[in-house]
Order: sequence, then C-alpha cells, then structure tokens
Amino acid sequence: MQNVEKVNVMASGRLVGTLALTERGLTAFEYSGQWIESGFSISPFSLPLKPGLCTSSNSAFEFLAGVFNDCLPDGWGRLLTDRYNNP
Repeated sequence: MQNVEKVNVMASGRLVGTLALTERGLTAFEYSGQWIESGFSISPFSLPLKPGLCTSSNSAFEFLAGVFNDCLPDGWGRLLTDRYNNP
C-alpha cells in the first residue's frame, strides 16, 4: 500500500479541491478556483466556500472535516481491514 499525501476531491466529474496531509500530520483542504466560482460549501461549518487552506484541529473526527471522516470505514470496517492486512 502506498502512502498518499494528497488527493483530489471530485464531485460529478468536477474538481472540488485538494485534501492534503501537512508536515505536522494534520489535514488541510483547499477548494479549486472553479468550484469557488460555481459550487457550494461541502461542509458549511468546517469548510466555508472561500479561497485558501482550511485546516482541521477537531480530534473528534480524527483531524478531518466531518464530510471526509464520514467516508472512512467505521469500527467494523477497520476491524475487517486489519484482519485482511494482518492474517
């Protein structure tokens, strides 16, 4: 498995922005310019629709904006992944 330090966030074939891992192990998100012009906030409380980096310091969501944390496996999914990777 590769270490991924940055991913493009897409919706309906459009670039929403980029999610990246910072040097301190936190996550940062930045909307694309095109999305700012004609899109919407994907997480109004933690990712307002504006230029620049948004970083998360909320440990409740593993330092991710809730919209991204919701995409991660839950406890059962993590258990299955651990068992698959460590037979």
